[in-house]
Amino acid sequence: MTAIARIGTELIAIEEKRVRAGWILSVASAAILAGGIVAADHTPWDASATAQGVVVAPSRVQAVGSAEGGLVSRVLVRPSDRVEAGQPILELDSSLPAADVERLSYASDAARADVLRLEAEMAGKEPLLDGLPDGIARSARAAWELRASRRRDELAAKEAETAAQTAPLAAYRQSLDAGLSVLRRLEEGASMGVIPRNRADDQRRQVEDLRGRLAKGESDAKAAALQLSVLRSAQMEAASKDLAEARGRFHEAEQQLRKAREQDRRTVLRSPVSGRIKTLAAAGPGLAVKPGEQLAEIVEEGGELRVEARVAASERGHLKVGGPVRIVLAGDDGSHEGIEGRLLSIAPDSQADQTGRRTFAVEASIGPTSFPGRAGGPSYPLSSGVEVLVFQTYGERSLLGFLAGPLLGQKALWNEGR
Repeated sequence: MTAIARIGTELIAIEEKRVRAGWILSVASAAILAGGIVAADHTPWDASATAQGVVVAPSRVQAVGSAEGGLVSRVLVRPSDRVEAGQPILELDSSLPAADVERLSYASDAARADVLRLEAEMAGKEPLLDGLPDGIARSARAAWELRASRRRDELAAKEAETAAQTAPLAAYRQSLDAGLSVLRRLEEGASMGVIPRNRADDQRRQVEDLRGRLAKGESDAKAAALQLSVLRSAQMEAASKDLAEARGRFHEAEQQLRKAREQDRRTVLRSPVSGRIKTLAAAGPGLAVKPGEQLAEIVEEGGELRVEARVAASERGHLKVGGPVRIVLAGDDGSHEGIEGRLLSIAPDSQADQTGRRTFAVEASIGPTSFPGRAGGPSYPLSSGVEVLVFQTYGERSLLGFLAGPLLGQKALWNEGR
């Protein structure tokens, strides 16, 4: 055999081996593909509905507003700041309430000073004005001294008048006693005939005149004493009336002062709970606030966290209220594990978003308070505003069904359209 013939024979043998190797490779590939399809058709995967949402604390959000309204003068916090219960977060202009407090404080002190001096006047004592502003105390003491001096002068005048009416009575009684003694002797002499009868009659007339003068003097003295008593009663009655009016003014001033102080206190808006600022309506001073307007929301610490999410309308039928859910951190790189929860509610109606896609609102409870880290890594704490994904498993499906599902759905729609 020539060399050329041998080379040709070897080339034919090599080609036959290549063809056989290609055929074997094709058969092996087909077998592997068939095995993969069979395995995919028999490998179960969890079928679950997915909802996108955010962590909230709806039952522990506290609103802060102003009952009276006003003008914001200071903003002391920013959104997401942590605050303590009672911590000031906003201040409203307090110039008017502060002026009312000052005015009503003066009115209250003045009324209290009137009460103290009138009580002292009725008791006949000097007033104790401790604790009052110096100016009000001096004015009250001057008023007490003026009224006391006036009362003393009035009483002194009436007492002098009474004394003037009473002074002649002793002389009248003495003269009457002497006149009666003379009258008895004259009547005895007249009866014996040694003294003329007309002298006894003249003496009798003098005695009757003295009796008349004494009776009138006693009546005038009683009237003067009665007038003195009436004057004292009138002074006490006037003081009692003035005291009642002063107490009324003091009570009214105290009520108004309490209201003014409360209104002034409310110009400083404070956090009712410890937590974090969720929303803040005022970014800086100058905002005009209407009465009752809400100015801030605070998420209370320790509140029950929940998830508010939305699920596609096509998956609504797979969800079961009360069933378990799996919650994972949205956008996580796989460094945190999911946590368990429970589906609490599903909205009765769907809503369309801006793209026209319809979704149902759902709410889920949360068990743990953080996403555990994988392989001993740090956990991710839950707080209001964290974005999450919520999964609820409703059955199983094969990998082949999962991959072919969209194609089969399109084919069914095409057949139905024919």
